Amino acid sequence: MTLEFVSLSRFYTSLYVASLQNSKYRLLSSNRREFLIRNEFGKKTVELFFNLALKISALQLIECGANDASVSRRFIREVPDRRAIAIEANPFVYNHFKSQNLVEGLSYLQIGLSNKKTTLEFNIPKVTDLTTSIFGSFQKLPKYYSDYSTVRINTDRLDNVLKHSAKSDTASVMWIDVEGEAFNVLLGASKILSNDSLKMIYVEVQESEHYHEEKKAVEIALLLEGYGFTPVARDFPLADLYNLLFVKESALKDAIPVLNRYWASLGEIRAPFIEFRKPMTTLSKVKTRIFKLTPKPLHSFLHRLFAFAGSSSSKNLNGKSV
Repeated sequence: MTLEFVSLSRFYTSLYVASLQNSKYRLLSSNRREFLIRNEFGKKTVELFFNLALKISALQLIECGANDASVSRRFIREVPDRRAIAIEANPFVYNHFKSQNLVEGLSYLQIGLSNKKTTLEFNIPKVTDLTTSIFGSFQKLPKYYSDYSTVRINTDRLDNVLKHSAKSDTASVMWIDVEGEAFNVLLGASKILSNDSLKMIYVEVQESEHYHEEKKAVEIALLLEGYGFTPVARDFPLADLYNLLFVKESALKDAIPVLNRYWASLGEIRAPFIEFRKPMTTLSKVKTRIFKLTPKPLHSFLHRLFAFAGSSSSKNLNGKSV
């Protein structure tokens, strides 16, 4: 497993470096080029997840760290008979999105996932909106955020949460994006991991100690190896925080044709030499800079100008037309 994992990472790195070098002109900054390349890797790996789910005839998705449950809703749209269980820890996010997730086949649940049933402090950086934040975590990241809003929430093992929600005999896939809690979530999911009906897992992992209390990628890979899962893809080459895709060994034969097409598509990624940005993106950047340089008493006038130019945020300042 460890050798397979290292080889996989090296292969991605070689593709990534080749794609960066494969252009004659470099008008974009190197950082912007790297971002665009990594973004393409990410998009293709997400598409791989959904393509494999179709190939292995998965009819059930378990989404951990669901936020707005967009992954679950997309999964259900692909095949009419599918169902999804979307689990979100942040109670503010859950309350904000629960009305839009009253969808047939979707169970949207609010509870924290960990390796035991308890109550823990959940931290949400104050630089993000409480009701839409994707950065809430049981851990704090002092390197990135200094101020947090905190709330105590109930946690439980995934096995317990799924006891009355999931069908144990239905071909299933799992999506895990839980901000530094993946290893504990997996520790609390021994029953579902042991069940051969679970065919695939997409999980966020780390190489460095981004989250100090989280295990590293190889440790998560070794844990899943014990349940018969093999890593087949990863996104964001050279990044310390990325996603790994695992397939159950019993499903690998069916997955190979889809994986072959995926690997071939990665070799076609090229670094762009120029980028034509959307007018509204440029407008937003210009607006931000002007507002920083302009005294506050003039902001109302500036909002009227930018609203005329097409800025939606200026048009709806504080929920009112300007």
